[in-house]
Amino acid sequence: MKYFLLFLVLLPGVIIRFIWLDQVPPGLNHDEMDAVMIARSYAYFGTDTLGEKFPISLIKNQVETGDDTLLSLLLSPFQRLLPVNVYIARLPMVIINLLTILLWTILVYRLTANKKLALVFLALFLYSPWSIIFSRSLTQAPLALLLISLSLNIFWKNTALAAFLGAIFLDLAFLAYYGTKPFTIIMGLILPIWLGFTRKKFKISVAIIFWLVFGLFVAGYIYFAFTIPGSTFSRRRQEIRLSTWSQIGATIDTARRTSISNPFSFIFLNKPAEFTRLLLQKYWNYWSPDYLLFSGDPSSNQRLTFHGAAYLPDLFFSALGLGMGMPGISLAALLITLGPVGTLVNNSLPANMYRGAPFLPGLLLLIAAGITKFTSHKKLLPVVIVGYLILSLNFLHFFFYQYPVTAAETGFLGERILANYLIKTSGEVTVIAAQPLQVLQQVMYFSQSTLGDKPRLISLSGPYNYDRIHISQICPQQLPTGTLVVQFGINCEPPSGNKLVIQDQKDTGTLWKIYNDETCSSSDLSYWRRFHYHSDYKPEIMSTDQFCNRWINKFKNI
Repeated sequence: MKYFLLFLVLLPGVIIRFIWLDQVPPGLNHDEMDAVMIARSYAYFGTDTLGEKFPISLIKNQVETGDDTLLSLLLSPFQRLLPVNVYIARLPMVIINLLTILLWTILVYRLTANKKLALVFLALFLYSPWSIIFSRSLTQAPLALLLISLSLNIFWKNTALAAFLGAIFLDLAFLAYYGTKPFTIIMGLILPIWLGFTRKKFKISVAIIFWLVFGLFVAGYIYFAFTIPGSTFSRRRQEIRLSTWSQIGATIDTARRTSISNPFSFIFLNKPAEFTRLLLQKYWNYWSPDYLLFSGDPSSNQRLTFHGAAYLPDLFFSALGLGMGMPGISLAALLITLGPVGTLVNNSLPANMYRGAPFLPGLLLLIAAGITKFTSHKKLLPVVIVGYLILSLNFLHFFFYQYPVTAAETGFLGERILANYLIKTSGEVTVIAAQPLQVLQQVMYFSQSTLGDKPRLISLSGPYNYDRIHISQICPQQLPTGTLVVQFGINCEPPSGNKLVIQDQKDTGTLWKIYNDETCSSSDLSYWRRFHYHSDYKPEIMSTDQFCNRWINKFKNI
């Protein structure tokens, strides 16, 4: 009976990962589209979308996101063997997420030998907001988190073979995601010491094997990253915070100029002090109530707005969990301390959910320990279960019913709608966009194209000709007579012709302007959107008239 009740608690956490998988989030952002298009290219041609072959593409990747190679290789069989749609694209991420949950739970049980703690950790991982988001995110961070958990589980055996395989999987985690590279490097240095401390038996031979395998791999990557022209690392190393030392100097100069002269300025206003302040500011943002409880990432690209990455009681239980036994606290401390390092050394905004991914299992472990202690009095267990059930339902309501609208453009729904409009339009269409390659990828993916010619190195800024669709970054001197689609903010307007728009679903602002439309003008169009339905977020299966009525609006000059 006890295990049946446990099954009833855990099963919905698995099922919700498959619900509306192609509709929430409502679109594929640029990083995700890069990943699936590279996967399709590998499946058909053995290269990335711009012609780089494996294994050179591990180091030299011409797409903007840079580190999609491992993820795309994993996705490629799904793209070759199964239908091309958003559901299938995200399905591997659900599998990755569930495997990650299982492996971290096994590791927690191995560390603590506490079945109740491991089961509480498992339930928390299944229903954690950030974990549910990761299960639908076609980005490299979830894959890196899986590979890190594999490395830790294997290395736990504390044998020579375990050291070799554990180092290999940590190397793969290093390759999988640019944001976890700093974390994996530090983890590679201290992991054998942590294992020896935790198991109370440090084996120098095991440690040497691990350090040699991991170190040689990382050193080889860095060597080739510096020697191969146009490598991902050489293009992205300006993102490292150390490269902003001159900017920090300018900040200090300004601070000194705007202070009353005194002999102590050089002590309190200097580059090391400012650099330390910036690092601490970014680290403590991971504990920020705004990030954890109310709004999620500060970055507009991942911001949840009406919910945080955790639940309200989590901070209380994480504080209570600090008193757990040493093996458990050592892993939690390791992950929480080192987890944010990918964000700390990067110029991105504070508390990035993806770059700080290892922080999150560490926090869950503290929370699970706190709940385990709190529910040692069995009468309190139903209170905790009911409380988290209500909080989980509140998050799921937000995620499935509010998030598709409030985060429509962080999910790049507008580009998905644009791609479907272009596919459904029968005549010649010219598109003027700030990022033509991204529009091209959206059109190719949602048209279920077989990709046409073999990929080759091309200009990232276009122009591109795809069937009857012409995509450019620059408004032509002589405007076309056919349909013209212009991204909002770009000055490219014909002197006459009808005008329709694709709107931002959150505030009805214009995303794309459509001139001389021949597809939707005859439909019964409105000026703005009044209602949202889940069926709206599958535009690929709509008839042309349904699509126009739901997604294309008349323009009203207010």
